[in-house]
Amino acid sequence: MVDNFSLPVAYALMETKTATSYDQVIVFIKNNILPNFRPTSIMTDFEPALRDTLTSYFNTAQPYGYWFHHNQVVWKSMKRFCYLELVKSNDKAKKCLRMVMALPLLPSHKI
Repeated sequence: MVDNFSLPVAYALMETKTATSYDQVIVFIKNNILPNFRPTSIMTDFEPALRDTLTSYFNTAQPYGYWFHHNQVVWKSMKRFCYLELVKSNDKAKKCLRMVMALPLLPSHKI
């Protein structure tokens, strides 16, 4: 963050989303582009291999995910398991869905 704005550090076009692929990209960036880079925070989507790789190389940085992506995964899961009709017709189910979508907004020690 610089003056309350997030700045992307690097973009990489990749054929796969594996930990090995992410590892190769991070090693290249660290060795050739940003050798002294020490981020204090890392923001990614909810891609586990990417988050795990970044936090292993930048273990002092605080990882963050996008709330939108979390909710998108929750919504797609609701559709996949055919719970949307229940959420639309049942107020308790709707409240549960909202609570699950709000979880990332809570401090981790409160979950």
